[in-house]
Amino acid sequence: MSDYYLMTYAEKLRDPRWQRKRLEILDRDGWACCSCGSKKKNLQVHHLIYSKLDPWEYPDYVFQTLCYDCHQIRQEITDRATHALRLAISKYPTERMAKVAQNMCDTAMNEIEVGQ
Repeated sequence: MSDYYLMTYAEKLRDPRWQRKRLEILDRDGWACCSCGSKKKNLQVHHLIYSKLDPWEYPDYVFQTLCYDCHQIRQEITDRATHALRLAISKYPTERMAKVAQNMCDTAMNEIEVGQ
């Protein structure tokens, strides 16, 4: 196994591929927080979703520029919503859960496409 696969997430965030992607997203968003509009606070690039990809491998629509404060708030809201959703669907049969998840993904992708 190469050293690359042993990289921690923090090390991956220092990788030139992530740094390039990060700058592209910051440029795309006008170097401003997508939530509060601040250009003066510490800006960060937030992943809206995570999977098994490396940070730079996601499509651009999965990222948004947030200031540190909005990033913290957004993460807390996301965590609470995720917990609530897991509880809400805990009794669903697997087949029904798959349909609900697909409908939610389809709706989210439609919102992204409409917003562009």
